[in-house]
Amino acid sequence: MLTSEQLKLLNSLDWKYSRDKKNILVEALLPWVNRVTVSLFKKYNLSSEYEFGDFMHTSLISMYRALDNYDVDNGDFCAYAYKYMKGGVISFATQKPVNNFIYSERLFDIESLANGDEYQKYQYTAIGVLLEHEIYSEIVADGGELSVLRDNIKSLVTSLESNQKKILVYHYYYAVKLKDIADILQISTARVSQLHKQALINLRQHFILEDSKYG
Repeated sequence: MLTSEQLKLLNSLDWKYSRDKKNILVEALLPWVNRVTVSLFKKYNLSSEYEFGDFMHTSLISMYRALDNYDVDNGDFCAYAYKYMKGGVISFATQKPVNNFIYSERLFDIESLANGDEYQKYQYTAIGVLLEHEIYSEIVADGGELSVLRDNIKSLVTSLESNQKKILVYHYYYAVKLKDIADILQISTARVSQLHKQALINLRQHFILEDSKYG
């Protein structure tokens, strides 16, 4: 999961004093967090009112807290963080379901971009669905055109400016709230919203360009 260099960084604790080094570790741990959350979702999803994204957000925030509290004396980090993640998920799953704040944040930005244009709103929403589907592909097998579109948009995300890419990955792939992404990246929530909207604009412009080739 972690390379030898990343393990060396983790055990040195140098990342506690460097945002960039901490982000290296967090990004390296994301695939593992996703795999653990798939397992926890299948085991503890006791309410149809919850979605995988709710569990993913809880797991990631729990992992982040574990990282903040970690010391080499705690032993293997993954074993240490798993306790945080499992405890967080069980606590979340036994609570009364609440409105999903993630989607309200997203809708606010999409409506701001669309500015009353329902077709643009549909386009931005569709892009969000494709981005988010990367998570659900771990649970539900799919193929054909949807798989091609998802792979295409994943490639496009990789080509975006660094913070735009991180925001889309955290928010859509790992269901982190925009206000929590602001804490992770140590920028304002308004700046996260601005970068989120610019990333969606960039993706939409690409698809418009692609459509024009076949129009």
